Amino acid sequence: MSKPDYLFDKSFSLNMCKYESIDKAIHFVGFTDDKLAPESNVKKLMDFYPNSKKSLEMISPASINVSSIGHTGFFREKFKSSLWQFTLKKINDLQCATTT
Repeated sequence: MSKPDYLFDKSFSLNMCKYESIDKAIHFVGFTDDKLAPESNVKKLMDFYPNSKKSLEMISPASINVSSIGHTGFFREKFKSSLWQFTLKKINDLQCATTT
């Protein structure tokens, strides 16, 4: 079962003192079939960046015509022409938005 604080759970002993000072745009991406980081956990993660402009996009496997993505599926080479390209476009879009 996933923890609501996910990566920032106290058991990881991360120093959290600088997260609230981050003020850059952050686009969060989650997968609807991710059991370790479901949408509720991603939203909780977003709370750790109170001074950032945040957006969230949840991607379903069906939206890219696959049966599953899961927690680490994004890194599979079979997503090179779909999820990876989508991510590169989002990064480029965010960079362009912050420089104009």
